[in-house]
Amino acid sequence: MDNLYQSRFLKKEENSSEIEIVFANKEHEIFQAHFPTNQLLPGFLQIDIISQILSKKIVSIKKAKFLQPILPNDIIIFYTQDKEKTTKVIAKKDGKKYSEFSFVSK
Repeated sequence: MDNLYQSRFLKKEENSSEIEIVFANKEHEIFQAHFPTNQLLPGFLQIDIISQILSKKIVSIKKAKFLQPILPNDIIIFYTQDKEKTTKVIAKKDGKKYSEFSFVSK
């Protein structure tokens, strides 16, 4: 996943955060491998990316809904909320929900 994205925290509190992620262009190997003529980010990578940014090891995925494709060069805001060992994530672009997922971590 080298150079797939750049991220920065817009807000970071004890149990919540807002993370801006800027995705690479269509030439990145992930986009080339996943539907070369219709590049998009595989849904499972959204979960993996957030777990890496938050330094959480996933034990199980409780829920995952991918509503809109994340495309090359997209800028997505990921809103996270922690409650006990569960992290809920909502991804939005221009105020529109793109995905929603939650996972249990160690």
